[in-house]
Amino acid sequence: MGPHNRAFSGGFSQDDSARDDSARADLANYSRLVKPFLDQYCSSCHGATEQEADFRVDNLDPNILSGPHVDAWNTIRLRLVAEEMPPKDPAAKESFSPPHGKSRQVISWLTQELTKAKVKRLEPKDSFLPVHGNKVDRKWLF
Repeated sequence: MGPHNRAFSGGFSQDDSARDDSARADLANYSRLVKPFLDQYCSSCHGATEQEADFRVDNLDPNILSGPHVDAWNTIRLRLVAEEMPPKDPAAKESFSPPHGKSRQVISWLTQELTKAKVKRLEPKDSFLPVHGNKVDRKWLF
């Protein structure tokens, strides 16, 4: 469906509905993959009782798209990618070092959600879109 036919279909095409789905936070995979990972590998040092480096993971809003903790989620992603976290403690290798596949799943989820958040935050707000005509003062147009 071309752009000229959109007006006759209610203004929505299949691309719009697909874009709408991708603009939603993936909280199901957060609950399935990310939360258990954080609970097992991060919360003992960055939880309610102990906050190494003044950083907590137990109170982060999982909705990266509209939540206030985008920077914290990006920090987590960067630390996982660099393999700086969780620390590799030889004495507690099993409890601190997740299997590589688990880390990759969390990194993938974080990358996907942070990308969606970036796009959403860069989109123009409805209040800036002209409804009738141009919002630029006439004296600047000609």
